[in-house]
Amino acid sequence: MTKPSSSIHKWSVLKIPLIYFAISVCWILFSDLLMASVGLDPERIALVSILKGWAFVLVTSLILWGLVYRHTQQILKANRDINASRENLLAIIEASPLPVIELDLEGRVLLWNRSAERVFGWTQEETLGHVLPTVAPDKTSEFFELLNLLKMGEKLEGISIRRMAKNGVMRDLHIYSAPVHDASGRMTSIVSIMEDVTTREKARRDLIEHKEILQAILDNAPIMTAFLDPNGGLKWVNRAWEQKMGWTLDEARQRHIIEDLYPDPAMRERVREFIRKSESKWSEFVSTTRNGDPILAIWINTRLSDGSRISIGLDITERKRLEEQLLQAQKMESIGRLAGGVAHDFNNLLMVMQGNTEFVLNRVKDSENIEDLESVLKAVERATALTHQLLAFSRRQIMQVETVDLNDLIESAGEMLKRMIGEDVECLVTPMAPLWKVRVDPQQIEHVLFNLAVNARDAMPNGGHLTIETANVALDSEYAHAHPEAPSGDYVMLAVSDMGGGIPPEIVDKIFEPFFTTKPKGRGTGLGLSTVHGIVKQSGGHIFVYSEPGKGTTIKIYLPRAVDEPAREPAERGSDTVTAGHETILAVEDAEGVLAILERTLSSRGYSVITAQSGGDALTMSRLHDGRIDLLVTDLIMPGMNGKELANQLSESRPETKILFISGYTDNAIVHHGMLDEGVNFLQKPFTAPALLAKVREVLDRD
Repeated sequence: MTKPSSSIHKWSVLKIPLIYFAISVCWILFSDLLMASVGLDPERIALVSILKGWAFVLVTSLILWGLVYRHTQQILKANRDINASRENLLAIIEASPLPVIELDLEGRVLLWNRSAERVFGWTQEETLGHVLPTVAPDKTSEFFELLNLLKMGEKLEGISIRRMAKNGVMRDLHIYSAPVHDASGRMTSIVSIMEDVTTREKARRDLIEHKEILQAILDNAPIMTAFLDPNGGLKWVNRAWEQKMGWTLDEARQRHIIEDLYPDPAMRERVREFIRKSESKWSEFVSTTRNGDPILAIWINTRLSDGSRISIGLDITERKRLEEQLLQAQKMESIGRLAGGVAHDFNNLLMVMQGNTEFVLNRVKDSENIEDLESVLKAVERATALTHQLLAFSRRQIMQVETVDLNDLIESAGEMLKRMIGEDVECLVTPMAPLWKVRVDPQQIEHVLFNLAVNARDAMPNGGHLTIETANVALDSEYAHAHPEAPSGDYVMLAVSDMGGGIPPEIVDKIFEPFFTTKPKGRGTGLGLSTVHGIVKQSGGHIFVYSEPGKGTTIKIYLPRAVDEPAREPAERGSDTVTAGHETILAVEDAEGVLAILERTLSSRGYSVITAQSGGDALTMSRLHDGRIDLLVTDLIMPGMNGKELANQLSESRPETKILFISGYTDNAIVHHGMLDEGVNFLQKPFTAPALLAKVREVLDRD
């Protein structure tokens, strides 16, 4: 197994003849000189020579015997030492916790220690003299490749292999192998020491699997997760964090991300204090994303044993918006109940006042008193009108519901509308025909129409255009999700648009509250729009406001289609049969949610969609795109470059690209307000997916 060591070197082998030769030379020379010096006669010289010879034989025999005996003892001692060393080595090998195997050059087992028995299950009696049994059939070629390398004098250090145990289970091993040579340098065998790493490898594979599972969970979870080092530096974030904040992990590591996420110093200091304390409680923070949008999120921070931290965040921006909508609806409902109760009781008082005043008026003959009483009656009439507005807002007004066509109702009110808005305001009515019918109180809807028209007139003190439009619309589930108060279904839309100064964003949510007004003192009661809101809600409809400062205002009312009306599909419906497309479309929309709907809807029908959230980004994407862009679908009103400016610039570099504008403003309102030319392609928000696909196909197919 090991290379035999010998205490007999070349010098030890030559020592005996050399000593014999030296003694012989010295004996002969010394004896000849001695006899020559004493001068013996020839007879004595012959006798001395015989004695000298026998003496030489005796002395050299004794010397040779001593040398041979000494050398023999050295050899015996060396052999005993070798055997003791071999026994010690074998004992060490047997006691080794690692399997040790020795093979001859044909792969037969020469040595098989106890650890090999323990790991593989075969005993020494089953393996010695036999071909190595641990090589599985599919590992045979690998085994002989390694064996050939060892025969060539190579060594194997820490090679990972798999070998089969007696029970058929594969074991993971790290092997260390080297060839063994005899005293002459000839290779005689191969010895291998093996480390059984099956348990460790299984643990490693399990760890990798668990890590992959955890990574998949974290990447697909809707919650944001960030891993911070002990100094607060960003080490890792999940996919939800990247999608919400807009930066990738590599980008975030290269930035002062806390400053980017929290530009407000006070909020930034709150965040740093929150990270330092690492309290296990949820805290609310407002972050700023890469594109500048605010995100309201709640975070919890946990400190690990090494000082690092895991932060988990949940985006509650949408939930907060829905909560505010719910609170606003509840507030309006509470105010409505209060207003209805007050109006109801006040009506009773007014009735008493009016009746008694009329009784007195019939008995009084004095003209001066008559004028006073008539003034009281006029005040009662004004108060009665006020209570009717309160009842309408509280949805307690008694309604005389009929199935009507809004187009007919608007047409019949046309002359009255013109007198109410004056000559400085031009009224443009664009009805859709045929229009679905609705079940409403015609007088109440006229009141709504007059009220909206008067508000539009007041928003344009220097004159302008008032646009009234009707349309059949189908609100789908996605629109209903974004506007929980409006269930999906078929509706008739009534839109009233002005080109005034618009409504500031901070008061848009308040305009339907009772007694809220932006008009000068004495110019309004603050009940006009609240009455409109109440009538629309009592009619089962919904009302929404689209306004931006300097861009005018559009108020859209959606009234449910009459259930007893024969079903007639609007032009927007039926696009399930719209032909799929293959063209390339550049979609531009600053609202991320709407842009996502555009991309998903168009991609589902085979279109190649390029997206951008601003006009500048859209022009950049156009320059980077080598192929053809068949259609630009762009929002009209966007921060910075608006849709019309984008279309004009894109047409200069891509005159073949067709244009489709989308907006929350009605198309006729936009056209007549000078924002677009007549005949442009336009799709009004909110639109359904079928309506979008149909319009896109129509524009693309048009010569």
